[in-house]
Amino acid sequence: MLRKDRDALVDALRIQGLTAHNLHIVVEGETEMRLVRGLFEAFAGTTPEAAGIALTDLEGDKLEESRRFIEGFGLYARDVALLLDDENDAERVVDQLVKAGIVETAHTHLASPSLEQENFSPDELIAMANEVGAPYGVTLGFTGADLEQKLAEHNALPGVAPLGMASMLVKMGRNPTLGPVLQISKPDLAQPMIDLILADIAAAPGKHHDVAKRRPIVDWVLEFPLQASRIP
Repeated sequence: MLRKDRDALVDALRIQGLTAHNLHIVVEGETEMRLVRGLFEAFAGTTPEAAGIALTDLEGDKLEESRRFIEGFGLYARDVALLLDDENDAERVVDQLVKAGIVETAHTHLASPSLEQENFSPDELIAMANEVGAPYGVTLGFTGADLEQKLAEHNALPGVAPLGMASMLVKMGRNPTLGPVLQISKPDLAQPMIDLILADIAAAPGKHHDVAKRRPIVDWVLEFPLQASRIP
């Protein structure tokens, strides 16, 4: 029976302690990894690993090239969830994974146009960067409006790979012609993102889903890793 029934095999392995994964989460990069982990630990009071959840960071690799090992995750985890930016060929590859039965449509989220832009305003991202720069006495010399304009100008150029807002922020922060230089990376913004979201939730106790209307990542964490952690 175990040769024919994947679910029975997974259950048998779990009963014997040979696999611990209720859910395997695949994310775009280190920023998403830190953000999902931080929010999950704040909501669940435990680590993803202790809750039977594995996380994998694609490290910016193209989704097409990562498809084979994502399919491998589907062989032993009860479910696979994808949190990716809606760019390049992500939609096409995700559709193939859904049709192959590796991932359920409901378990995929393509942030549009990027996770940072979907959840935070340009001014909020600038404030986060300034928070990171504060210990070094650095405050960026440009505003959220400047960031938005530069991003639009860049992404309108023909033949140029489009950037997300956080990537443009990093690029502008390192440009000495725009003011004080801040050597920041996208993952540096993850903790300020977590802090802002938790502050929003603290200001609206018991209303996580109200916060999620502005921060879709909250709903995603509540729906997938948090629910998976409750599966015996």
